[in-house]
Amino acid sequence: MENECKRQLLEEIDDAIEAVASRKEAARVKCLSRYNPERVAQILYLYSQGVSQSQMIRRYGLNRNAIRLTLVDYADRLEDWRSLGGKLAARSFLSLSSLQEDLVEKLQELMEGEEFRPTFRDLRDLSFALEQAWRMSVAARENAPTVARPERVVTQADYDETARKAKSRLAELRAE
Repeated sequence: MENECKRQLLEEIDDAIEAVASRKEAARVKCLSRYNPERVAQILYLYSQGVSQSQMIRRYGLNRNAIRLTLVDYADRLEDWRSLGGKLAARSFLSLSSLQEDLVEKLQELMEGEEFRPTFRDLRDLSFALEQAWRMSVAARENAPTVARPERVVTQADYDETARKAKSRLAELRAE
């Protein structure tokens, strides 16, 4: 389903770029859609994913004026693409959330078997990625206020409690 949404989004973006490029060519107007359609596709795809203009400039080295002019050229299509992009971002968030749960369970198993001594850093990076995916999902969705965020967030206190339980269990096993 995710691949289908992404394919649909990319096809719609490509079709729109061709239409705008043809219209601009007929009017003999210079534009990025004619000279660099790949860059236009990148801008439109990133926008559909909820990436801000500032992030496009900092992270992807895109030109502010090129971003602005591209978004103006495609203003009538942006909300549809943002909706599709929101679906993709939401699926990404759900995948990361599931991965985080699996990782926590596996870490608990490994700790109980004394095969692994996790640190908070092991979970921190995944938590950051999960939070970023959530923000992009919310930014890209039309109905962001109706999206409910799952409550499961790993904190230092969660880690400390898990470590305390593991140490306690190890002490019990050694005493036996």
